[in-house]
Amino acid sequence: MKFLVLVFFLTSCSIAPFSSTTSGKTVGAANFQAEVGNINNNFILRLGTGLSPDFDMGLLMEFGSLATTALFLKYALFQNDTGPSMALEFGYGSSETSTFYYSGLTASLAFNKAFELFIAPRVNSVVTDNADINLNQDYGNFRLLSYEATYLQLTYGFNLFFTDSAGVALYSSYFKGDQIETLSDSTFGANFIFKY
Repeated sequence: MKFLVLVFFLTSCSIAPFSSTTSGKTVGAANFQAEVGNINNNFILRLGTGLSPDFDMGLLMEFGSLATTALFLKYALFQNDTGPSMALEFGYGSSETSTFYYSGLTASLAFNKAFELFIAPRVNSVVTDNADINLNQDYGNFRLLSYEATYLQLTYGFNLFFTDSAGVALYSSYFKGDQIETLSDSTFGANFIFKY
C-alpha cells in the first residue's frame, strides 16, 4: 500500500511547478530542508536533501488549482555563506498522459546569514492533454493555451532567516510564452523554510 501511495505522488502531474528554488546555495551533505508555502492558488511542499556539499535532490509537490509533482536536482556552481552563490536546477515530472521538464539557474546574494536576495530564471517544457488540464481555463494567474508548451519563468525575491534552521522566502514569479497567458504581470508566493 505504501508503495502505491508513493507511485501516485511521483506520477501525478499536469504542468511544471509554479514555485522555484530560492537560493543559489545547497543544503549541504546529509542535511535536509523542507518548505511549505503557497503560490498562484497552489500549496507547496518541497523536501530536499544534500547528497554532497554541492548537490541536492528532492521532491516537490504542488496542489490546489492544479496538482503536480516533480523530482528535482540542484548543483551549486559556487556558494558562499555571505556573498554570491549560483546553482543549476533540473526538474522532471510524468504521468500516463503528461510530461514536463524544467531547467534553470538560481543566483543569490547573501548579505549575512539572515538575509539573501535571489533571482531564478528557468525554461519549462510541458506535454499534456485534457485528462490533466483544461485549455484556456484560469488556474490562478496562469492559463495554458496549448497541450504542448514551452515557456519562460523568472522568479525573484528574498529569504529571511529568523534562526539558523527556520526562515521565510517571499518572491514573485513572471511567466512568458506563446502557449500561455497570465492574468497579471506577476504572481506572489511565500514559503516557510526549515533546515535540519
